[in-house]
Amino acid sequence: MTNFIEKQNFLFSENEDDNETLLKKKKKDESKKTTKFGFSWKVLKQMARLYKIIFSGSKARFWINLFLIIGLISFSIVEEIIGYFIGKIPSKFYLNLLEHNESGFNGLIKNYFVLVILISVVKTIESLFQDCIGFFWRFIVTQDMHKKLFSQKIYYRLIYFDKRIDNPDQRIGQDIPEWVTITGKFLKTVLSVPGIIIYYSYKSYYVIGFTGLASFYLLFLVSFFITKIFMSPVVNLTFQLQVLEGNFRYLHVLVRKNIEQINFFRGIKSEKRSVDKEIKEITKKKVQITKRHIPLNLNTTLFAYFSTIVSYIVIGILVFNNKMKDQDNLAKLGSTISLCSFYFIEIAFGFTQFFDLSASIADMFSHTVRIVQMYDVIEDLSTDKERSNEQDQDGIAKFSSTESSSTEDDPNLTIPLLNSSSKINEMRKIDELSELSDEIQYMDVKETKENEIEYTKVMVGEQSVDFLNVDCYTPDNHLFAKKLKFSVAKPNQSLLITGSSGTGKTSIIRILGGLWKGRNGIIRRPKISTKTMMILCQEPYLPISSLRDQITYPKVFSTQLSGIQLEEQENEVEKILRLVGLRHLIDQKINSGKCETVSEVLQGFWDLNKSLSPGEKQRISLGRIIYHKPRFAILDESTSALETDTEKKIYLLLRKIGITIISIGHRDSLDEFHDQKLILQRNGNWRLEKIENFNEEF
Repeated sequence: MTNFIEKQNFLFSENEDDNETLLKKKKKDESKKTTKFGFSWKVLKQMARLYKIIFSGSKARFWINLFLIIGLISFSIVEEIIGYFIGKIPSKFYLNLLEHNESGFNGLIKNYFVLVILISVVKTIESLFQDCIGFFWRFIVTQDMHKKLFSQKIYYRLIYFDKRIDNPDQRIGQDIPEWVTITGKFLKTVLSVPGIIIYYSYKSYYVIGFTGLASFYLLFLVSFFITKIFMSPVVNLTFQLQVLEGNFRYLHVLVRKNIEQINFFRGIKSEKRSVDKEIKEITKKKVQITKRHIPLNLNTTLFAYFSTIVSYIVIGILVFNNKMKDQDNLAKLGSTISLCSFYFIEIAFGFTQFFDLSASIADMFSHTVRIVQMYDVIEDLSTDKERSNEQDQDGIAKFSSTESSSTEDDPNLTIPLLNSSSKINEMRKIDELSELSDEIQYMDVKETKENEIEYTKVMVGEQSVDFLNVDCYTPDNHLFAKKLKFSVAKPNQSLLITGSSGTGKTSIIRILGGLWKGRNGIIRRPKISTKTMMILCQEPYLPISSLRDQITYPKVFSTQLSGIQLEEQENEVEKILRLVGLRHLIDQKINSGKCETVSEVLQGFWDLNKSLSPGEKQRISLGRIIYHKPRFAILDESTSALETDTEKKIYLLLRKIGITIISIGHRDSLDEFHDQKLILQRNGNWRLEKIENFNEEF
């Protein structure tokens, strides 16, 4: 599978047509605009929009929010007041120690313990208010998002047709809670720290004067502008990282949902390459962010240390110039210096808190942009009358141009050609993929201890598929086929496995494919590979890849071949698309002018999961069998979405290629393609019979 994130610039494209243009080899030099997300009034307006959502609504919501915020502010103020008295105690310690005042010293110790207990209780309550704000705000924003998302088929349109945002589930499940957490800390800092700085600046002014205080503020201004310069790129990179993280998580979800088919195809190595490439992209982006954080962290650390030494420099200048208060009394001078240092430390602490927020603000802004972007798209979709009114007979919205939903019989179907960075989020589905397994109806058996089980002997590398007296069990120890026996050995032999729903048809394929273990008896089968035996399921697995890699899956189409060899392979893929009735996928793109050659179409990344009908998806899957030409093909209802005429042509083609077929299905039309039928019944019973109306042509 080719790398699906080549350049992050694709992620921020403002023109969808440019995405397709960039995929053309002859137009790679056309640059695209990249949306930047940094510190700006626009982002602040977006934050205000989210705050409006939080505070609007019922009166109860407003009063709860007001109570939480007032409580947070109140306890923050109380914390600072107690902290002020605690901060003054060291200077009094100096005074009492230098004056040898033991009773005063002992009294200070008692006061200190009382104040520490008080501030601990206050900080705990303050933290409680902050946590309450976090989960309450998350509930409000998430519920509001759900209200807009789960209406008027908005979710369906957002997932299947709209290309403006990536990973909606990540924006709801990750961006909103992280935004709320960071915003809670941000709110506390913004509401409390300015008061701290102003108050202690006022107190310092009467000790060190205007010049000393101004020098301290100058240091802050320099650090602030340095932070501003380096923060904006971090915001933009953090936004890009969130997209990559969502893509990476979705890729694992896709593999998890289709792990059975992937194992049937022995495609696990191909999937490993895909997820490895994604984690490499994430690591590269994290390295970029880490590099950008270096000057931010350096600036914060330098300010923290320089602020301390600057305070002593200012005090030293005053002392050496005999301008310090109480300079003639050493005890009082020591106390004053200690108190002045405390004031400076509090001011520096306030500024440092602002600097510490710089990295969090970068994250907060990126989360803000992603959340508001989703709101914008949802509101746009909900007010788009043209889309809401254009519905087909089944109530599914139709879209023109590159947003058309294809049908199997539509020769002019349009499939959006995706840029490599967006195909994961474009292939996202609303509904869970249907389970491949039957609900097994089994006969009750006594629980068997693991060491008493005799598992089926599997002989791999044979030229036939044989079950010899195999007891077929589910992993939870229930029998659904007792002493199963059948053989498919000769090239002209074929087997149809049928039976009512829930009798275990697909489960036999799981045992044959090595996913489950049989008991007793012997299984002889070829090695499962693209050249010996391939297994197709009813719901085809379409990995995130180019059109040509869909046909060659699990093999990745080689781009390292010479020009002639590459052309030969692409010609073969094109021929297979024609054989399975999908040549119009190529013709449509070329005729529309969006691609100039067949090679460009085959190299493009296509939204196959959303744009193809079930029948077309099955044709893709059957095309893999034709490409690889295995000795055996196991078709688990793999033609159920095809017309009977098309189904017949496919079976005839597979037989002409020399592929021995084992099918699972319910259709009566399948009988003529097979010479024997295995009928599964309830309670572990089965019967094997020859098919009388078998078409000798097959």
